[in-house]
Amino acid sequence: MAYNNKEVLKDVNGNTIPQYYNPVTDSYEPLEGSGGSTKANSILLDANGTEVVSTQVVQPILDKLDQLTGTVLAEENRKVFEDYDPLKQYYVGNKVAYNNSSYYCIEEPLVGTLPTDTNYWIVMASAGLSQATWEVFL
Repeated sequence: MAYNNKEVLKDVNGNTIPQYYNPVTDSYEPLEGSGGSTKANSILLDANGTEVVSTQVVQPILDKLDQLTGTVLAEENRKVFEDYDPLKQYYVGNKVAYNNSSYYCIEEPLVGTLPTDTNYWIVMASAGLSQATWEVFL
């Protein structure tokens, strides 16, 4: 039978409850869940009526979440600016101070890779001559 000729489910006070139509049982069934989530035990069909395997739907969503997570992490990495620590893992976007110069991480280095290694770091600001050195040239 069609869903539009079935009575919807109601709570003890006569209010309509969250529900879905299950064509297998030919009836409305309550949505169940906890913490604000819902659970529906039904089959997902595409526009052609073919059953959609959940991984076909879920995997692209998970892939996008991974991409967004990477974006958030990359943004967090750009906020890092600290004195270089040879025991710390650095990531693309991190900034460090080392020997009075500042460096920007362009490739994830192994722990202990000095900021002077141009395969992983670029100089943002190079140390100038110290006052003592400057006086020698006067």
